[in-house]
Amino acid sequence: MNINLRNNNEIINASKNINKSTNIDSSTNKSTNTNTNAILKTKSTKRQNARSSLKAVLDQHREALRVSRAEDEESEKRKAEKISQKLNAGKKLTASEMDFLRRTNPDMYMKALRIQMKREMVENSLKNCKSKKEVEEVAGLQLGMINDKDPDREALTNAVNEVVKEFKKSDKYKSLPQESEEKRGGRYESLNSEEYNGKGVLRKGDTADFDVKL
Repeated sequence: MNINLRNNNEIINASKNINKSTNIDSSTNKSTNTNTNAILKTKSTKRQNARSSLKAVLDQHREALRVSRAEDEESEKRKAEKISQKLNAGKKLTASEMDFLRRTNPDMYMKALRIQMKREMVENSLKNCKSKKEVEEVAGLQLGMINDKDPDREALTNAVNEVVKEFKKSDKYKSLPQESEEKRGGRYESLNSEEYNGKGVLRKGDTADFDVKL
């Protein structure tokens, strides 16, 4: 009887120990699961934060690019307008300005080439002038060659006037006579003939050949 009671007690104690161990294991598992979930949640939060930060950086970069492009377009627009005004005023464009038009505005570039050719034509003609009067004649001729219906008439006209204006400021123009020697010589050629002296008066003795009747 005592042996059975002892065995029962031992069984009961063993059962209690098993239950206790089970509870401990269960608590441990719960704690482990809780920690694991916390770690996973923390990692997930970090990933979300990293993605949010990256997105914010990319958004800022895109906005900076957009603003930069807008500023570049506005800057190019202002530059094109400035060059257009200069071109229409007949001014000579720089190599940089011509290259800008070539890259950004083919139509205006072709217009600039045409006006540049007109300028060079006038410049070459003026270099060959031998008098100030010829300069005026060249200017009038070049202006007269511009058609009234030409869409670039204003720019071409201003280009001719600008070239003539620049040439008149040069030392070459200032050194030119009012009229060329050839024209002056042609005008007074008859005064230098054998029948006339240098002053345009018949020489004495030459009147004998004339039969003057009153």
